[in-house]
Amino acid sequence: MDLFENLDPDAVDEAYEFIVELLQEKHPDLDARRGALSELVCKLHAILLASNRSEIEKLRRSLSLSELLTHPEDADDAAVDALASNYGIRRRPASCAYGPVAVFLDKPYSISINEGSSFRTEDGREFLADKKVLLTKDDLDKTANGEWYFMLDVHAVEPGRFGQLLEDAALTPSFRIPGFVRCSAAIPFEGGHEAADNEDMAIAITQTFAAPGYGSKEGLEHLILHSRDADGHFTGMRPMRIVGAGEPEMERDDGFGGKVDIYVAESHKVQDLQEFLDDPNRRPLGIDIKVVLAEPCWVDMEIDIDTEGYQSEAAAAATKYVNSMPVGAMLRRSKVVKAINQELPEEVTVSHVRMTAKLQMTDWQSGPAEIIDPLKITAMTMNKVDCRCR
Repeated sequence: MDLFENLDPDAVDEAYEFIVELLQEKHPDLDARRGALSELVCKLHAILLASNRSEIEKLRRSLSLSELLTHPEDADDAAVDALASNYGIRRRPASCAYGPVAVFLDKPYSISINEGSSFRTEDGREFLADKKVLLTKDDLDKTANGEWYFMLDVHAVEPGRFGQLLEDAALTPSFRIPGFVRCSAAIPFEGGHEAADNEDMAIAITQTFAAPGYGSKEGLEHLILHSRDADGHFTGMRPMRIVGAGEPEMERDDGFGGKVDIYVAESHKVQDLQEFLDDPNRRPLGIDIKVVLAEPCWVDMEIDIDTEGYQSEAAAAATKYVNSMPVGAMLRRSKVVKAINQELPEEVTVSHVRMTAKLQMTDWQSGPAEIIDPLKITAMTMNKVDCRCR
């Protein structure tokens, strides 16, 4: 059993000595160190005792916030969940990335795609259609270049960040589509969060201590992310930006105060979050709260590394970092390099990173880089990343 295979040999020896000593104290005439008594009784009981001691120590570490912050990897998930429940915190489940794909055809066709129809990327990631699609020839759209296409919402089969697709990422249907030419992600995919680990849970618990009241920024964020009433609905959101009266970013300040703007990155959460905060049982007294969608800011990045074979890992690490940046945070090259290095072996070095961040424009790919207003609150999203070995 795994419970016994991972035991520390020194802990088993210590338990054995304890059992032998205890047995000889009770029965001094018995030789507990040799023969069947030693092999079938003392040693087996020593393994069981060592296992029990290990589980008790693990439970103690799991229920101690100090130990949990120091050694989260040693904690028991169920015990940590029980500890977090005392603070109204639930473990964030893993979520699947989702987004629209554009399917291009050589000419108009009537299209029928069943719910759950499969699409795959070149590296084997699988995505399924959200719902059944029935289209006539007249339902198809046409690009400026004369290409026929239709849009389809899909979601990743596997939860986590590896389901996140960049714009124009190629997919191939696992079934026949009449006149199929190509399929690609229409925009960068949203979602795709890992399940909260024990370190995430420990940090969430400590944040409750810094949020004694909902009249503070910390308190508002705690209300949104950890309230029992929220039932985990807003967990997994990108860290938000809360702007209060008197701050230069506050656009509604009329000199009387009492206004708070909450900028979020997820467009589908704006209305839900506004309704959640408008509940009089939650809204802090006398505060006018408005939920605002942060301005999307698209990032193009070129990465140079010195070792062949790690380009995809470096690109994925950079994408993960950018797509999880707090709303309103500045994109800094040093932090991008650090995030990439954390996912690569020590012998692999990032030699250079070039970045361009642009606000969304009609034809921004061919236009010049737009200068971002420092007072404009943005949400960074990776648009294109190219990693090369040089």
